[in-house]
Amino acid sequence: MSRLNIPERYLFSTFENYQGKIGIKAGLTDKIAGKTQKNFFLIHGRNGTGKTHLAVASILFILQQTKVYYSRVKFIRLKHLIEKIKSAKDNANRTFSKQDFEKVKILIVDDLLSTSFDSWALDIFADILDTRYGNTSTLSVFTTDVSIQNLYEVFGKRIATRLTSGFIYETTGENRRLR
Repeated sequence: MSRLNIPERYLFSTFENYQGKIGIKAGLTDKIAGKTQKNFFLIHGRNGTGKTHLAVASILFILQQTKVYYSRVKFIRLKHLIEKIKSAKDNANRTFSKQDFEKVKILIVDDLLSTSFDSWALDIFADILDTRYGNTSTLSVFTTDVSIQNLYEVFGKRIATRLTSGFIYETTGENRRLR
């Protein structure tokens, strides 16, 4: 599991131990069964309502239901993805490969808008989304604590329409971290 880069506190996140509605499971089941071409899942809601938990539960569910190998799955916080992009630009660092994120079978990008980024990094992120959007054999899961309207304001229409083109799930309830 550590190969997936999942934060330790979420390693045992499942649909069964999630406290809330689990509408995302039906969409994932349809995707696995080939009943839909939609390949983007957006989980949004307030802080502490289980967005990352559901994203990780989605990964584990898919790994249990399919023959996708762990090596074909990437979990990354947007902040870290942007840091990799900026490092590659600033240092001519070849350790970042945009293709690593475009071609992976399952990509989870956690905490959209958790960091600021310049237009160059935004263009790279848009390229990754465009490539994945066109490849319906891939699955992308995004989490954010901002509203859909804010996605349009920050990312613009090109990126926001991609992010909202698939299944959209809103987590609700109180911040579980404050309990």
